[in-house]
Amino acid sequence: PSLQAHGIAQADWLPLATLLIRKLGGMLAAIAADGASFPNVHFFDTSAIAITPAALDSEGTSGDWVNEIHLTRAGYRKLAVPWAAAIEQTMRAR
Repeated sequence: PSLQAHGIAQADWLPLATLLIRKLGGMLAAIAADGASFPNVHFFDTSAIAITPAALDSEGTSGDWVNEIHLTRAGYRKLAVPWAAAIEQTMRAR
């Protein structure tokens, strides 16, 4: 709805969302890399995990998504093992 409200063409939705998520990831990674200023911030980059995108015209569950924010159970399962491994590695390092 936000993209439609701002008159962004549907063909640009996925590239724009990809760009925004990539920028957000970069900012979060930079914050987490500054251990002196943010010693307890950790960043887990999920961009390498194959999550099936929702169809552009979907209004409900599609791909690995329930809606534009929340993953399905299957989507969360795809993240669970690598995320748990990253958490364990961080905890062991401390």
